[in-house]
Order: sequence, then structure tokens, then C-alpha cells
Amino acid sequence: MRTLDYYVESFKHLHQYVLGKERAPHKPILLLSIIKLIEEQQITTSEVEYTDELVETFNRYWEELAPTNFRKDIVTPFYHLKSDGF
Repeated sequence: MRTLDYYVESFKHLHQYVLGKERAPHKPILLLSIIKLIEEQQITTSEVEYTDELVETFNRYWEELAPTNFRKDIVTPFYHLKSDGF
């Protein structure tokens, strides 16, 4: 089982696409959305599924946090987080 320290380091070293001086927010926003749903006990297993609740949470965080020069996309970070240890 992986430790909290492992995930802290993984968050620090997320690979993110860079556009100009901005880092793509897709992975961090997806991870925040997952954490929120775990906190609300809507995700209770280690397998994260693409659900309406996840999309809604992602969209709320996106509207609040994302720079406007990026296109909202929840699907792509699902695949690319694998290379970041998630």
C-alpha cells in the first residue's frame, strides 16, 4: 500500500502541459475532484469511475480555478495520470 508521503510527492511532480507560462490545470482539478468525492464518501474504493458526480465536481472546480486559455476536458487526464503514479 502506498503512503501519504508517496502521494504528496506525486502531487508535487505532476507532469503538466505548459501553454505559454501557464500549466494545464486538468490533472490537479481532476485529483481535487476525486479527493472531494472521497471526502463525501461518493468514492469508496480505489477504482475511480467516470460518473455524473465526478463530472459535476470537476466542472465546478474548473469554473473556479482554471485559466481561460485552456479547454475544459475531464477525459484526457484520466489516461495521463497513470504516468504520474495514480
